[in-house]
Amino acid sequence: MQSNSKKRVLHAVTTLELGGAQKNTLYSVDLLDKTKYDVFLLHGPEGVMHDKLSQLKDVRCYQSNNLIRSINPFKDLLCLIDIYKYLKNNKIDIIHTHSSKAGILGRIAAKLAKVPVIVHTAHGWGFHDYQKRLVKAVYVWIERFCAKFTDKIVVVSNETQTKGLIEKVGITSQYIKIHSAIEGDLFRNLSQDQSKVDQVRRSLRSELNIPAEAFVVLKVACFKHQKNHTDFILAAKDVCQKSKNCIFVLAGDGELRAGIEAQIKEFGLENNFRILGWRKDIPELMVMSDLIAMTSLFEGLPQVCLQTLAVGRPMIMYSADGIKEVIDHDKTGVLVEPKNVAAFAKSIIELSSHSDKYEAMKLASQKAWKPEYDVKDMVHKIEALYHDLLEKIELGECHANKTDHAPTSS
Repeated sequence: MQSNSKKRVLHAVTTLELGGAQKNTLYSVDLLDKTKYDVFLLHGPEGVMHDKLSQLKDVRCYQSNNLIRSINPFKDLLCLIDIYKYLKNNKIDIIHTHSSKAGILGRIAAKLAKVPVIVHTAHGWGFHDYQKRLVKAVYVWIERFCAKFTDKIVVVSNETQTKGLIEKVGITSQYIKIHSAIEGDLFRNLSQDQSKVDQVRRSLRSELNIPAEAFVVLKVACFKHQKNHTDFILAAKDVCQKSKNCIFVLAGDGELRAGIEAQIKEFGLENNFRILGWRKDIPELMVMSDLIAMTSLFEGLPQVCLQTLAVGRPMIMYSADGIKEVIDHDKTGVLVEPKNVAAFAKSIIELSSHSDKYEAMKLASQKAWKPEYDVKDMVHKIEALYHDLLEKIELGECHANKTDHAPTSS
């Protein structure tokens, strides 16, 4: 590896679904300084964001058909071989992995291929408190093992680091926090033009058959267990029994859609819900809405939180992980203990009927945006991290090359 040449950086992600980890990966490979880095992206065949690949600037993409989310020993072995060969053939200097499966297989392959620098971003851990004890123990053990040859573990929130260290995944010096980020200008430019906001609200509410005077609660999330749509629907049921002006909008899709639709029908809430499927007009949907909601059981730092601040809307969310670092309770939004459906519903009713509190929250949310939530700041910090790690390589100090520095798994 020559210090005066461009370095070869590979980002690996399991799927290209419409999620924060995937978006941040695409932002990173797109915005990395191409005068300093040759950039590669390795991904699996699943997800709805494959159309974004053609928009990437000077990024070499490779799809491994064996890189799938579910556990499959045969495909996982083939995927490990795929990644190993790709790393060797392209003489990669830095591998930066995202998501659980790509994070595990990518780092093992990188260790075998003797990639000089190994970085992993924990957008959220593969283990959590809602798993069976044995399943969680296996995931924790795997993360501990991979941490032994990971130079830096990037976390998107303090809570993510805390949980990793509690489970003895790596050591403190391996961690660095770099916030999850969004295209801030895309959201802020729209929300700060009141004439555009008014136009969007009229147009979208007409398209979705939502009355102009309705109080709209929006949830943006893929339909999977982590996002816990059941509690959202239960809260909506409570709200609709006490308030007649609330409409609930779900932007997203996924494997649980049929069950979600059945539950809405069971409660007789068809007229109170709009299920939109995957949408690309998230900024417009947010300014069309009055309140952004989330009932996730666990999160790293969901992009929805940052998007909500960028458009200046109040939010109500379960107080899971990194969410607590973004919402200022009772100022920019409301934090509710996970699974407390009654409190969640009560807060929606309160905000929909008390205009003074709602308007104060809306104003506070508009003022709470921080530049560090923007993708440009995120990528700048990632480049600084790469620079520091490459310098340590020159000095022979990088963690992956010093097995005696690896933490124990006990």
